[in-house]
Amino acid sequence: MKIILDTNIFVEDFLMKSIKFSNLFDFLKKTNSEIVIFQIVFQEVIALYRRKLIEKLDKYYKSKEELLKIFNNKPF
Repeated sequence: MKIILDTNIFVEDFLMKSIKFSNLFDFLKKTNSEIVIFQIVFQEVIALYRRKLIEKLDKYYKSKEELLKIFNNKPF
């Protein structure tokens, strides 16, 4: 059996560590099935993952800047 996955499935858990993915992988093994991912879905997932990483990096750098401002203004 071939199972087709949509982008939304991956966006829920980019690293595929959830119980849902665990159950899916277990099902695939037991039924000798395989996943089909269309190229457009693959490209969209990569783009969304990059966007999410950039957002997290931006938050990190902004937080870092704020902390540095606080610590630079306070004597230890």
